[in-house]
Amino acid sequence: DATSGVASYIFQYSTTSETEEFTTALEVQNTSNSCTFEYQDLASNTTYYLRVIVKDRAGKTTASIAVPATTKKSELSEEELANDTGKYVAYTPVSGTFSDHVGSTYSGDNPGGEEGDNFTMSTIQNLKWKILDVENNKLMLISETVANSGFILESANGYNNSVLLLNNACKAMYSNSDWATGRSIKMEDITKHSSYSPQYETETMTDPGKYYPNILKDEKTAIIDGIEGKKYGESDQDTYITTGYSQASTLTVLYTADSFYLSQYVQTKYLNLFNTGEYWIATRAKSAGPNGASWYMRCIKSGYLDCEFLFATYELAGADNKHAIRPVVEIDLTKVNVGLSGDGSSGSPYSIEVK
Repeated sequence: DATSGVASYIFQYSTTSETEEFTTALEVQNTSNSCTFEYQDLASNTTYYLRVIVKDRAGKTTASIAVPATTKKSELSEEELANDTGKYVAYTPVSGTFSDHVGSTYSGDNPGGEEGDNFTMSTIQNLKWKILDVENNKLMLISETVANSGFILESANGYNNSVLLLNNACKAMYSNSDWATGRSIKMEDITKHSSYSPQYETETMTDPGKYYPNILKDEKTAIIDGIEGKKYGESDQDTYITTGYSQASTLTVLYTADSFYLSQYVQTKYLNLFNTGEYWIATRAKSAGPNGASWYMRCIKSGYLDCEFLFATYELAGADNKHAIRPVVEIDLTKVNVGLSGDGSSGSPYSIEVK
């Protein structure tokens, strides 16, 4: 009152309704007839009723009207995201175009052939994205559907450059600034969540049918004329190759061209993520026998993890097979918050907000 003056402000909150008992967060002694207080350590995505009680120096109190306020939803932790495999995320790539290389020089596709030989592609808009994996502050999303069909690989250079072509196409079209990078799906994305355990064997040929694709010199799964490759696994490549194929006197090859139905081995919650359409996988494969070796690219066909023939020691050109690409996006969780809004459904995907 006018005689005794304001002694303190009491800040209170309730989580249920205006009429419920309020909890005191802080009582602040009056020094200037005004006061500001920031409520802290509140639960996320919760409605609170906030009020202030003014106490005069005679001990009399007057309460303000309780005002409702809802806190923002907190970002999802790495552990929470890992438990949300298959949930939708509202990711939007910066639209790009891939036109790295044209025709047989890199893809092996026959220039001027029936299917065309131009690798220029435009981003397919409105792709939806699902959570695939989370590890080491990296969130991996996979496109709900395949994209950019008609990606042709053929012959020795199709094998030589397949991994880099697929990854660069996805990187060009499905990245976003410095916090999200596109790449192609690879074999390890699938086998990580599979119970399939192949037992690969090697085969040595002293008269291997003469020819092998040149990337084999750097593959860890082959020995050419006594020299073992030491650089690449079958999902690796960092440089394009234009020289096609070479000839060997002796050749040792690890047989990796195995195939299986996804439904037999892949964990249920990942099955629908992979079992969508027909698309290339950015992983090479090879078979070998006493009379020669053959080289393939991995692909998915109607729920079957297959190997598409591209080249053999006894045959210089394989068919120009057409498949789609299947982009995966790797998001740096140290640079964005995921899930401040949305529930992860198709109609309400988790949001992404730059920190």
